[in-house]
Amino acid sequence: MTTAYFSQIKNAIINYIDTSSSDICIAVAWFTHRELFQAVLRALDRKVRVSAIIIDDIINRGPNGLDFTPFLEKGGTIRFMNTRNMLMHNKFCLFDNKLLISGSYNWTYSAEYKNAENIIATTEESVCYAFKEQFMRLWDNLDEVKHFIRIDYCDVDSDSLIKYIDVLRDEYDSMDKDHILKPHSTTEIDNLKKSLSVNRLNTILTNTKRSKPVLKAGISLEIVNNAIKPIIAGGQVLPYTHCVDARTCFDNQTAVDCIIRYGNYSEANKNESLVKLSIENLPKMKAGGVTFLVKVTVDTNGYMHIEFVCENTGISKSTVYNAVDKIDYQ
Repeated sequence: MTTAYFSQIKNAIINYIDTSSSDICIAVAWFTHRELFQAVLRALDRKVRVSAIIIDDIINRGPNGLDFTPFLEKGGTIRFMNTRNMLMHNKFCLFDNKLLISGSYNWTYSAEYKNAENIIATTEESVCYAFKEQFMRLWDNLDEVKHFIRIDYCDVDSDSLIKYIDVLRDEYDSMDKDHILKPHSTTEIDNLKKSLSVNRLNTILTNTKRSKPVLKAGISLEIVNNAIKPIIAGGQVLPYTHCVDARTCFDNQTAVDCIIRYGNYSEANKNESLVKLSIENLPKMKAGGVTFLVKVTVDTNGYMHIEFVCENTGISKSTVYNAVDKIDYQ
């Protein structure tokens, strides 16, 4: 039996968990979904052996992650993979050593609500055996967790936070649909991201000594009708910061994309797309009634910080882009 799933994936996994009788082996990068976790706890209550391998990071262990304490207390075993040693891309689960699911689906809210995902379920004996061997190879090289301890943002180095901050923000956005976030969690992440970006830029500006770095081509904001609004001109000596304004183009527009382009063409689609930030849930007003500020900073190493702010609501989005290949040194 082999079955492909492109929707209702969470429900399918819960069904496989609930019908397992002896053994479940989970290997996923991220495991945050409460309903899947409750199904796993039910399996433990039935005396099913459950073993899990997940990444040791702020997404799995942070303030809004799962508390694996009851999992351990009920007899579950878990081992964390450190991404400094190996990039964890596995997403599979073996039930009773005879049914395997594998695909793109992490056990997260983002996978459930935001992403186009898939899994394949199979009872092919040779495939199940191969994945069990792979699970044990991973398992044998990791330390077993005896006590689960949460971590906070201050416990994570800035490089790791920058690496996963957008993934974490997406997960918090998706968690919000089920109203399970701690108060102010998304705001906290946005403020943290802004702080990390500013600190990273300041550190680079302080420590880097290079002769006359310049931007090779222009940085611009894509606007309507495939046009652009220049932000930073090609040839600009760095570091440099500049702001431009923007506004809605249609009546009752509820969402706006901020697309940052790189190049010297007047047609937006001929220039390279670098970053896309979106702000939703805008107030319904006539065209031009909702206004935005777009601020771009490029440092001497080519790190670019982009901030997109709705002036009506105060909602902001920001990110850091590594544009080192866009810089010349004279």
